[in-house]
Amino acid sequence: MTREYDSAVKSGIGVEGKKAGPAVMMELRRKILTEPSAQYGVDVAAGDPWAVVMETGFPGGSASLVCFADGNASLYFSTGGGVIGGFAYENVRTAASDLVEAAGYFLGHFSPVTEFPLPGAGRTRFYVRTGETVLHAEASENDLGEERHPLSKLFFAGHNVITQLREITETSH
Repeated sequence: MTREYDSAVKSGIGVEGKKAGPAVMMELRRKILTEPSAQYGVDVAAGDPWAVVMETGFPGGSASLVCFADGNASLYFSTGGGVIGGFAYENVRTAASDLVEAAGYFLGHFSPVTEFPLPGAGRTRFYVRTGETVLHAEASENDLGEERHPLSKLFFAGHNVITQLREITETSH
């Protein structure tokens, strides 16, 4: 398990439905985007993605899907709360590792970035971690959803992870 998962569980959020505030969620997001890969113990070949963050902006906030190459996945809400603990479920692990692997095919659409703002309403932003580099791409949620953007397949792979996370939260309540 990654340290991100461990720290989130200690913060009291998970599939059991406990809610952490916005500050906790934003701190987890910051760590994933800035901490060295060694913090997460994910072992991948040099230049390959080890984490993907897919964020979608809404009028009242944003949702951040975080997936690691080892299959760990979490969903954070900028308003607080989220779903942590997907690593314990094979369907989530498979979908999350598939998303991270798929990101490797789209790296030509990404550029390096050192700042990590949340997306505006109607926008989806991807961050991909390769080694210590953070890569970024952004598009309209509508263009991605209507398959009018080169990253649409990555967008749909991310939504598959969200579906798998939703299923485990629905069955655990």
